[in-house]
Amino acid sequence: MLLSSIENDKKFFVQTQAFYKALHYLENNKTLFIVGNPGVGKTITSKMLVLYYAAIKYKVRYTTNTTDLQSLKKSISQNPKEKEIILIDDCFGQAYFQMKDSQNEELLSLIKYINLSTNKRLILNSRVTIYQEARERSLELVKSFDNDECKVYIIDMNNISDIEKAKILYNHLVFNNVQKEYFDDIKKDKRYLKIIKHKNYNPRIIEFICNPRHYENIKSNSYYNFILNHLNNPKEIWKDEYERRLQKTDRILLSTIYSFSDLYTDLDLIRKNFDKRLSTETNIDITVNQFESSLTRLLEGFVILIDIDKTKKISMANPSVNDYLDGFLKENLLEREMLIKNATHIQQIKRLMTNSEYEEWGQTVIKEHTINNIDFINKGQKNAIITYFISKYGILDTEYSDIINEFLLNPFNVIYRVHVDISVKDIIELLFNDEKTLEFYNIVSYLSLPNNLKTFYRHFDIEDLCDIINFLDSCFNKPYREEFIKSSIDSFKFAIESFCDDVDVDDYSPDVEYAIDLATSYTLYEKIVDNDDAESYIEDEVIELVKDKIYDMVKNLPADVIIDSNYVENLDINVYGAYNLVDSYIEDEDYNEEYKYYNNSSDNDDSEIDYMFNRKF
Repeated sequence: MLLSSIENDKKFFVQTQAFYKALHYLENNKTLFIVGNPGVGKTITSKMLVLYYAAIKYKVRYTTNTTDLQSLKKSISQNPKEKEIILIDDCFGQAYFQMKDSQNEELLSLIKYINLSTNKRLILNSRVTIYQEARERSLELVKSFDNDECKVYIIDMNNISDIEKAKILYNHLVFNNVQKEYFDDIKKDKRYLKIIKHKNYNPRIIEFICNPRHYENIKSNSYYNFILNHLNNPKEIWKDEYERRLQKTDRILLSTIYSFSDLYTDLDLIRKNFDKRLSTETNIDITVNQFESSLTRLLEGFVILIDIDKTKKISMANPSVNDYLDGFLKENLLEREMLIKNATHIQQIKRLMTNSEYEEWGQTVIKEHTINNIDFINKGQKNAIITYFISKYGILDTEYSDIINEFLLNPFNVIYRVHVDISVKDIIELLFNDEKTLEFYNIVSYLSLPNNLKTFYRHFDIEDLCDIINFLDSCFNKPYREEFIKSSIDSFKFAIESFCDDVDVDDYSPDVEYAIDLATSYTLYEKIVDNDDAESYIEDEVIELVKDKIYDMVKNLPADVIIDSNYVENLDINVYGAYNLVDSYIEDEDYNEEYKYYNNSSDNDDSEIDYMFNRKF
């Protein structure tokens, strides 16, 4: 998907100073963070950097999901010399603010790993407004970008020179095959200079006004005025298209797509919801396949289709359409209410409602048994959401007993699209803090059945399991106490062994930095130990830190859930990543050279712009 879009975008791309600066930073510092306002070129610059590295045999890793970095990290080779370019697009999208602290640490860990790897590069990008919002929250991850802890270099994409603006405009005119008479209208009296120097100049606006579909009803001698109007009123770009040029069914289809996600959605889900909405509308001819007709029209510029794992997905062709619809629905409450009224999927409910509306909705549909009218990502998500509302609001209804039991044996995070909204641990804490709910659904006796508690426990990592065992502690008294103790000990030991099987040295930085400095300084200067000895020294330090962490958790377990110290001391702890640290410290070079940008003219050199626009077209 990424490389396909690059193929289309590359002909419009202008190699700006920001591009060369970004390339310089990546070559020398491995990690780059690109920030800027919507439409200034963050994504296309990121794509072209990926294309550059792909052309020199780097493997490409790509995601827009910062809440599932585990999958991304698994795709990255552990060999530091394997050439890989990683792009995390829209790093600080709204899903970021749902990330747990552990997920922040995963991103930090990823950045540190890339910076310690010889042939890996990482690109992140974000809208400047969302980045600033993240800064205000003072999260450790964002604060680290203000110092050199992670060697992240931030480039602001908002500064584009006049000559670069001119090239962007010229490329879009040429490669969109804008007819000569339209081109002549902006050449008249050097009007192109007014476009280029306009305070609202933005590559996304240029992309819009050069698309023939958008000016097909504009006469050639009015083309400049058409452009100027959109520069003067940039918010009117999609307003004019949406409200005046689209048919009613097209608008309904667009708002339906928006109601699911800013990302891709299964085409069949969109079709189902669109058909339901149309069944409530009057004066629409339902003897015609309105979905296919609207889709065909919107594919000319508003939406795109892509095949992912043999499933057709649909999304907006331009992210700014979602931006427009977001503002539109905040003002047009009637349309928002219609979308909610006809919602068929939990993603729509969560996306369209405020938090208070959603909480009230959840209680109502569960009490009225209408929750089955809503589609979910899978059964696990449905069980988790129902259990959440039952736990939080003390809903007692025997119809949901089996669902509670299913959830306990297969606990599932409450996931909405790309982020975890409510964790299993949150739900369990709510569930076990309400005695009436516990008793009504016979939860303790159910979990005490053979192997049920172990089945429940196996879904948690060591840190969450420690908390879960403490949540359950006061609820498992006689005759269930013996089963609780045995299952808790066996499961916690299993979690410890799983934890020890895959320990990344980088997860313990900066705790082992003194060990790294000591080991590598011996290697560099005194020549007392070789690289293997340095790695062993670092690994030994990490093993001790791992044991300390386990001891701390063991101390926090209930008094009769006993993990013997001999067991901890004899653990087989598998540590990896020390080689990367030693290798990178030895080979690291100091890059302080000043970068000379590839710019053949000054920003104010209007004569070169004149020459460009007066070439034969």
